Amino acid sequence: MKPLHIVVLAGGLGNQLFKYFYAVRLKLDNPESTVLIDTMTGFWTDYQYKRTFELDSLVRNIDRTSFPFACFILFIRVCNKLLIKLLKKTLTERIICESGDGHAAKKSLLTIHTGYYQNYANIASVATHVRSDMNLLFKSCSLDDSTNFKKLNEKIRRVNSVGICLRFYEESVIPNAHHKGGSGVTIKQVQAIIDKIQGKITSPVFFLFCQERNYFTDSLKFDSEPVFVDHSSGYDVTLERLRSISLCKHHIINNSTFYWWGAFLADQNRELSNNSFDQQDRIVFCSNTFVFDGMLKSDWSPF
Repeated sequence: MKPLHIVVLAGGLGNQLFKYFYAVRLKLDNPESTVLIDTMTGFWTDYQYKRTFELDSLVRNIDRTSFPFACFILFIRVCNKLLIKLLKKTLTERIICESGDGHAAKKSLLTIHTGYYQNYANIASVATHVRSDMNLLFKSCSLDDSTNFKKLNEKIRRVNSVGICLRFYEESVIPNAHHKGGSGVTIKQVQAIIDKIQGKITSPVFFLFCQERNYFTDSLKFDSEPVFVDHSSGYDVTLERLRSISLCKHHIINNSTFYWWGAFLADQNRELSNNSFDQQDRIVFCSNTFVFDGMLKSDWSPF
């Protein structure tokens, strides 16, 4: 019987992508094993954020678990939590794998992978799959000529665009829990980077991506009028927001996996582009407050 590996998807789009491509790498590294993706239980148990599965058109090369098998996986995960709570014991070492780098395949017949696997090295190892699969994902959403996103993307392509991507975790009970060290980036830090970029590149146009404008975003100063890409302005389609971020020439991102993917995909776009803007030195500033280590690319500047 082949060893069976189940990768449990959960979280928002950024987290789902990290988990999905972890499964892709797991399948490539373990051809003697069966790798399945669980697209159900991670969302059944998301009582706080109520996330939903967003990769329906992407999951094609890896089979999904059936509903009955997903119920079995949920049973095992619930039992594991009860063991931890009541007996201070865990199934983790034998069945449930909460961490790994893509080579961490267990030798048991069943392994349930529940970690987040947020690591640049994992993604770099399957870069060609990322490019083809993300193209497929973006093709799944069509743009009407009248949509805000179509006009936004045309402008992003036309100008020397700088995507400022700030996640404040407004929906979280404890927002600072999402930042390593318990605190996020400051207005002073982001403003210093804006000033540096304005002094370094020609005619930058800043596109500020956030869920909602707030005191932080409205305190930032620019030499020219920025473009706010927030939910209240009609930019609330997750996949389209990701596509727009990936089209920007330069980036400033804080610790959000969603924004990380936007900057990473922009790197891939630049490799394939003949646009004169793309041929100049690309600037990416990335916050070093991600909960997990290994998120920054070597050519990104930490702050």
